[in-house]
Amino acid sequence: MKERIAILLGYMENQRAVINTIYDKIEALKPLDESQIVHSAYLMHNLYNAWEDLFKEISVCFENNVERSSGFHKNILLRMKISIPGIRPQILSDGSYVLLNELLGFRHVFRHAYNYNLDTERLQQLREKILIGRMRIENDVDIFRKHLEELLQS
Repeated sequence: MKERIAILLGYMENQRAVINTIYDKIEALKPLDESQIVHSAYLMHNLYNAWEDLFKEISVCFENNVERSSGFHKNILLRMKISIPGIRPQILSDGSYVLLNELLGFRHVFRHAYNYNLDTERLQQLREKILIGRMRIENDVDIFRKHLEELLQS
């Protein structure tokens, strides 16, 4: 188990660098003007995907079962909000879960609505929520990372 935890910690470090780069690019696009709307939406789509990739690795490490079924994206996010007794603690607080769930909804629209014009105001509101909530999500994941480091040293 220690080997799997060490691998997960290495993956988390790498993935957090990717996530931080995306956050920095989102933050650099201010104020949003018409020419930046699609690029900003693309970055927010990528941000959710980067978080989800991290959550999938956590699930693979601890639950060993990540099925690609209907509702996969919602289920993987929900798994991060719950603790699994005897396996691992909760990773996301309720506030982080709500924010990432909203970002997941946006990602779905962005990915599947080909004949849809992005609402600049709604995009700007989501962007602000993402930037304000960044520390909350990062703190949740850092608490989990510290838990893993303790397991590794025990």
